[in-house]
Amino acid sequence: MTVDPALEALLVDHVRQIAAQVHDAATGTLGWRYRSHYDLLLEHGRLFAPAPLSAALRQLPETHCYTNALATIANHTGSLGYAEGIAYCTVGNSVLPVAHGWCYLPDGTVQDPTWADGIGRAYLGVAIADPAHMPRDGRGIFADFQRLQPMLKDVVPEPIFPTPGRTLPAGPQRRDQPAPTTRRPPDPITTAPGLGISARRPRKL
Repeated sequence: MTVDPALEALLVDHVRQIAAQVHDAATGTLGWRYRSHYDLLLEHGRLFAPAPLSAALRQLPETHCYTNALATIANHTGSLGYAEGIAYCTVGNSVLPVAHGWCYLPDGTVQDPTWADGIGRAYLGVAIADPAHMPRDGRGIFADFQRLQPMLKDVVPEPIFPTPGRTLPAGPQRRDQPAPTTRRPPDPITTAPGLGISARRPRKL
């Protein structure tokens, strides 16, 4: 599986469109640093490269992506990171955006224990290392508003690896974008060995 720049660009544009819609409707988060997790994804998200699952890792049941990712990381401590966001996946003859969690190598290569090779087509997510922000009870942090609130208000998730993945292409600046804060990245660790596009909001698979 290789990176598809056109599909990645469509995924980023999709998230930007939803972020703009939510920005105008989410009055409950007025004054917060991020009006929604879509804003957070656009400011701190990275693009992760799809790749076949390593022979050292095990394919796990579908529909349990968050649990699968954490279980895989727990069995390979220090060699994999966790990322959460939105991914394009192949469903029949279409490619759909879904809320998703996955593992990644320090170079930003995806190791997805949930989807078979070729299903995940493009990945946009935030690398998360803080246990307080990890999934619980089978739910990702973006689906758990109580735990998501501090992150939306001001807390920026720190990745386990320094700047994993690739930066997003430049887009329009948010109208209420505050001045960015600078944080020192964590110390690196040793590196481990013609479809239709849906415009709907992401669902979980």
